[in-house]
Amino acid sequence: MTAFILFVENLDVAEEFYRDRLGLPPITRDGDSVRFETGGSDLTLHRRVETARPFRPEIVFEVPDADDAAESLKARDVRVRGPLELADGRRAIFCADPDGNVIKLEGPARPSSSTA
Repeated sequence: MTAFILFVENLDVAEEFYRDRLGLPPITRDGDSVRFETGGSDLTLHRRVETARPFRPEIVFEVPDADDAAESLKARDVRVRGPLELADGRRAIFCADPDGNVIKLEGPARPSSSTA
């Protein structure tokens, strides 16, 4: 996948969240959309039109450390669930953007604290 488009109610509020709280750099902006670089694909926020059928995707970002990402988001007043350990040992956190779209930040398992 090279791009993902989310339809949002308030483009200015959504742009602030993704730019200032998640730290994604904007690439372009016009009157109805803003496009961000996500480190491998683009995320475009587009002003929702009345005929758009709402649905709630889950956007997943790979992060170097989910626990550090959680602390960073909390410091920016983002409500975070987790970190949680997934079945494969990887760590994940969840938050939502202003429109309620679920965002998952997933990172590698924590190094084992046991020593040989």
